[in-house]
Amino acid sequence: MLSLPEFTPALRDRFGTDGYLPMPSLVPPETLLALVAEVERLEKLAVRRDFTMASMNHSPRHMTTLGGHVITGESELIPRS
Repeated sequence: MLSLPEFTPALRDRFGTDGYLPMPSLVPPETLLALVAEVERLEKLAVRRDFTMASMNHSPRHMTTLGGHVITGESELIPRS
């Protein structure tokens, strides 16, 4: 179960100022560890893509991609229907 902080005017003001709120206890530590392990495992399946984008004056692009179908098929945390 997620653990959300109690709403207070101070939290509202901080969100208004910073645009986000840190919520360190939102995800339980054991869930966070499992998620980190999953990301590290899936990251090894990613494909490196290096290319130039013609529509942007042939500027270089460097990225590593992992398709949603791969994530869905390989994830140990995403439930399958």
